[in-house]
Amino acid sequence: MITSNVLQRIFRIKYGDRIGTCFTIDEGNQRYLITAKHIVENIVYRDTVEIYYNGNWANLKTNLIGHGSGDTDISVLTGDLSFSVDHPFLASMAHLCYSQDVYFLGFPNVVDIDKLAPSIQKLNRNFPLPIARRGIVCWMNEDYILLDGQGNKGFSGGPVVFKPSKSNLYSVAGIIVNYEPEIKPVYETELEAKMNGGGKKPVGYYRDNSGIITAHSIKHVLNLIENPI
Repeated sequence: MITSNVLQRIFRIKYGDRIGTCFTIDEGNQRYLITAKHIVENIVYRDTVEIYYNGNWANLKTNLIGHGSGDTDISVLTGDLSFSVDHPFLASMAHLCYSQDVYFLGFPNVVDIDKLAPSIQKLNRNFPLPIARRGIVCWMNEDYILLDGQGNKGFSGGPVVFKPSKSNLYSVAGIIVNYEPEIKPVYETELEAKMNGGGKKPVGYYRDNSGIITAHSIKHVLNLIENPI
């Protein structure tokens, strides 16, 4: 069961025409908003993003702390984040294990969150309740986590959470940055498809969800907080 210290720190974010997921953590008596860099990559130091609340987009003035370097697809912002709860939410990969069950949460575009019953919305103070999905850690190092799970566009920027051993509270280990598509061929007949073409060329290709999700380690966020860019 996902606890309120996770659910009530996750929000739907919009910048320009890009929409995704963000969440908050507290470090050193300061609250930070975390999301994927590709959602806010053109943001300037003092700028405005939008947070979905009560069925509408609300402006939020922010200050940019920094973007992840190179292909590290994370961004850290701050501002008046008092709308986020004070529940403890530890940012750490400590005690995360290979093949461990984890959850990732966000707002996939395939779900119309406005169709959720008002009673459901009230569970999260009229902020939309994020979609929770489960996966397992299929590979990891100190920089990346790969999950065996079904992701969708819109989860980017959302947290990967897990319960460390001997703890009742979830910690955030990483930030969802993308899901890996798999390119598959299309053939004219079912028989050709079963024979993998049988020597015939495909008539086209399509993208399939490979079931592999990439997340960046929360350490990149903590490094940016300590050493703003």
